[in-house]
Amino acid sequence: MHHCSKFRRERKECEWCDIGPFRQREVENIHTCVDCGRERPSRFRKVIALEKEVKTPRHGTAKVNIRDLARSVEAACKTAQQVLVAPLMKRLGGVRIESVLEQLAAFAPIRLVYRRHNGSFRLHGVRVLDRAALSEVAHPGATTRRATTLASARQVVSRLTHPAAQSIRELIEEPASAMLDERIVTALAGLAQLVESGDVIPLRAFSAKVLGSSKAFSPIRNHVERLVGPIEHLGIRDWGDWC
Repeated sequence: MHHCSKFRRERKECEWCDIGPFRQREVENIHTCVDCGRERPSRFRKVIALEKEVKTPRHGTAKVNIRDLARSVEAACKTAQQVLVAPLMKRLGGVRIESVLEQLAAFAPIRLVYRRHNGSFRLHGVRVLDRAALSEVAHPGATTRRATTLASARQVVSRLTHPAAQSIRELIEEPASAMLDERIVTALAGLAQLVESGDVIPLRAFSAKVLGSSKAFSPIRNHVERLVGPIEHLGIRDWGDWC
């Protein structure tokens, strides 16, 4: 008969239970046997967190303050799945952050995470469950506009033959490109056409021609260059007259 002697600590997520429009579950630390995986009986449960989310998000357009909060959460979660609440409170300057986040959760698929603090549970973070749906709350109609822009860009680059243009085409055709900003998708298609043509034009001229403003490319340049490398290699120059 196996005797459990070595244990490891694990995170255990309990079953969801309904509380009004929300559902909630507890998260606890448990110890399981290294060899057989059996949970070690404990006299007291050690609940370390609570998680809460809306059972069925609403449809429709959220109020302006909720959309603003959605944009803040969206910006903060670009490189992480969970956003800490403390920086949001400092940025938004409000003690009602929990109440407003609950209102956001009514529209967007986010999960509120509470951690134990001094014997009670305090709101600690926000976990984004669906980035695309959150973006739609932050920017109503963005999903449709992004899809239209992406379809147009894919059509534009579909027959290009230059190796660099084909690399951009492959990038645009990836499923992940559906989440790119419309301006980035449009700029990528424009760069592919430029390198295909073999022309060399000033940056501001390219920006005005492709994005409608000579200054529109500057905010997205770093992101574009992370995707395709230095734009100077694709026919863009930073100097010279453009008009």
